[in-house]
Amino acid sequence: MINVLENTTSKNFYNLKIMDTIIIKHIIDEEIIKISFDTQDGSLSFPSLELDIKTDIDFNDLLLKLSEFIEIKKSIEFEFNDGKDLLKASSKLNLVKMTLEEIYTSYNNQIHQELENTRSIELS
Repeated sequence: MINVLENTTSKNFYNLKIMDTIIIKHIIDEEIIKISFDTQDGSLSFPSLELDIKTDIDFNDLLLKLSEFIEIKKSIEFEFNDGKDLLKASSKLNLVKMTLEEIYTSYNNQIHQELENTRSIELS
């Protein structure tokens, strides 16, 4: 079992507390990637998503979720659970994983930029 924790945010760098972070967990299977969201604050979690990887990958539902997270100004951390070692055997799965990592990194950069802009306005 490979459980790769991808910590995309340095909490000191972004000056965020644990409650300001959502953990996104991915369970990798042959035909789908199940994505769940842990808000870590006791509130109701966002509904899980499934990415169908049999054909063309549609990231629209995930991007809509991330836009909701931007509204509540939460950074994200993510992890991939590949219990069947499918990432080793599938270049398509690896490409999807890398794409997800890029999306999450861009998202966190956007959150960081918004926080910096807010701080700049508050200091002026």
